[in-house]
Amino acid sequence: MQKVFSSFRLPLFTAFLIALWFIFFFLIQKDEQGHFIRFLLTDDAMISMDYARSLIQGCGLVWYCGADKVEGFTNPLWVLYMAFWHLCGIPRDIIALPIILTGFITLSFQFAYARQLFSLYLSPQGTLLASWIVALFPPLTLWHFMGLETGAILTLGIYLSLKAAQSSVPDWRVLLATAVGLLLRMDFLVPALSIGLFWSYRTKKWAPLLSFSLITFLTLALLTIGRWMYYKTLLPNTYQLKVASVPLVLRVVNGLATLIGSVGTNTPLWALAAYGAYRLGRRHDLSLLAIVLAGSVCAYTVYVGGDAWESAPLSNRYLAQSYVLLAGLAAFALDKWGRWLQIGLLLSVSAGISNRWSLLFATSPYVKPLTTNSVSNVFSVFVPFPLRELKLQPTGKIWLGPAGTTPYFYPEYRFGDYLGKCDTAVARRSPTCYLTMRFYQLYTPGHTRIGIDQLLADSTAQAVFINPQGHPGRVRLSCEAQRYLAELANHFDYVAPYGWIKKGLIRRESKADPIPRKS
Repeated sequence: MQKVFSSFRLPLFTAFLIALWFIFFFLIQKDEQGHFIRFLLTDDAMISMDYARSLIQGCGLVWYCGADKVEGFTNPLWVLYMAFWHLCGIPRDIIALPIILTGFITLSFQFAYARQLFSLYLSPQGTLLASWIVALFPPLTLWHFMGLETGAILTLGIYLSLKAAQSSVPDWRVLLATAVGLLLRMDFLVPALSIGLFWSYRTKKWAPLLSFSLITFLTLALLTIGRWMYYKTLLPNTYQLKVASVPLVLRVVNGLATLIGSVGTNTPLWALAAYGAYRLGRRHDLSLLAIVLAGSVCAYTVYVGGDAWESAPLSNRYLAQSYVLLAGLAAFALDKWGRWLQIGLLLSVSAGISNRWSLLFATSPYVKPLTTNSVSNVFSVFVPFPLRELKLQPTGKIWLGPAGTTPYFYPEYRFGDYLGKCDTAVARRSPTCYLTMRFYQLYTPGHTRIGIDQLLADSTAQAVFINPQGHPGRVRLSCEAQRYLAELANHFDYVAPYGWIKKGLIRRESKADPIPRKS
């Protein structure tokens, strides 16, 4: 094996090459001649960029200058980090580049900590195998380049915890990493408390769990106090949208379906990790922490109803927090097997049941480099709308679903978020529409409210750029928003492929050039 993969640096170098491919095809928009236009992040991360820019412009932590005070993000430290780069006067089209480059740094740190973690329990060959699993497993690498990552800080916390598990007092660096992780993403509380629970079980003392609980409570209390003082609410708007507004039974059933679908997609990794834990024994530190952490994130996935970013290349963001430990267990299972069997199983773990590499390297429109005539992008969800060509006025309001990318690159316009991430009225009161983008889900978390009623009540609305009926061809469990479509058609024309445009707003060059109507 070492003759085939002779250097521990080679897996990291390979991960960098995969990242460059991903950035070129998914995070760079080009013109039709292939020339660079701008860098992009995922649409969720671009929402954070919107808030960061508004903060630097002196408008406060709002979606855009003039928008209502709504907390449409759950990653305050990332927002502040993005705000720092906005202070530097970097042009709008390349401002995402520092965030993307930060991903190479965080990925390097994660590799370094993961290698040290693996070397605590695995042979040099097993450590090398585990490093290759991390390098070739897209859910462990691609999130680093999209402005939402906590993998490096979590891997550090896991490594320090396993290294000092004999001590009855948690390492202060682990507690600091916990606080930082919570500020990066608030659902970091699940792995934080899992590590505390592991440490308490390992030492047979309550002090570690109490220490982690205290640092978690203090950090979240600080965020809650700040949120109340600024937004006059105790919880982020996204919690109301994704959790509180969905009936508990439906949420749990969808969470279970999501869990089964995500684990099924990644069956080779989970199966090898389970075998590795069996070989090590459930009381072994590595398998014990993996069981506690994996069990906690599985339970959290069920509670919140699953993840909206369910996809083969990215997997489930909550379950992904356990994948470094699963990689170590899988490598332990593979350590004593033959070289070619190791390589074959390593590739099966990387591809998964879904054969995710065929999705990343396919020739579909979603994988070709973004150009000005691109229909959409699976990660940035950005369409370069020709707003000026459509004669839309900055004084009117443009309603859209993906709330991050388009508002960022068209700051002269006013926007409405009819999916409710940045709109409390939509998140709390608008009609529901339970539709799914994954065959194993009942609905897509975070996409259950459709603010079409708010749109129709808005006298300044002049366009909506996502079809309010949902995704064509996708299954709908129920859709209260459906009854508003006739009223929408009375006020708006559907101009393919752009969206619904207010009647009488667009100038037509001639009667021979009619506006296509939706069939």
